[in-house]
Amino acid sequence: MILSKNGVLYTQIKDELIERIKKDVYPLNTLLPTETQLVEEFNVSKITVRKALELLSQEGWVEKKAGKGTTIISNRPALKLQKGQKFTELLLDEGFYLSKIIKEVEVVNNDIGTENYEKFGEKCIKIIREFYLDKKPYIYFYHYLPINYNLPLDKKNYKNSLYDVLVKNGIEFESFEDSFFAEEANEDVFEFLNKGVVLGRKRIGFDSKGKVLEVTYSYYDTSLKNYIMKFNV
Repeated sequence: MILSKNGVLYTQIKDELIERIKKDVYPLNTLLPTETQLVEEFNVSKITVRKALELLSQEGWVEKKAGKGTTIISNRPALKLQKGQKFTELLLDEGFYLSKIIKEVEVVNNDIGTENYEKFGEKCIKIIREFYLDKKPYIYFYHYLPINYNLPLDKKNYKNSLYDVLVKNGIEFESFEDSFFAEEANEDVFEFLNKGVVLGRKRIGFDSKGKVLEVTYSYYDTSLKNYIMKFNV
């Protein structure tokens, strides 16, 4: 593969590796070539290869284990992406390091009259994730999902891409609706971000028939980095 001088090198490498994974050049449950092999093949730096592998891991295609290599864990995209660059890719473009912690996965009861009761019924699954930007608290997530899909409740199942887990369990998204707002942080968000007023985002995911499959609230410390959306035309 000859890399284009007009594009970001590590995203080109990531896209090429995804194509190979989807075409079974690299089959499921096998190892990707080593960083050294990829550096030699693409004639790039080790940092560039590591960024490409980090994106593959973030998107749920691979799992990296120290001393064991990088294993292919999925051969299909987790969700249909809109015509734009993902926020995590933008952050990596600017040289930031991202990490996350799965804080909670549990079944919760929904009170009558609440939005979650209207969308999911008496119960739903609640997932809380914490994202760090260069090891500093950055985003606090609440995910609410339907209970009838029998999603795993063990936190270790969500250490890679959340959406890959959802697709593997029958949740396939057709569209998303995002809204942004500023509000007073609740106790959990304040404890994590140490901010009184935060930027919030509410995302609702739908299937092809308009059924709600996910409601997510995320809260950002914009003093570290503003939320950015970048689209191709």
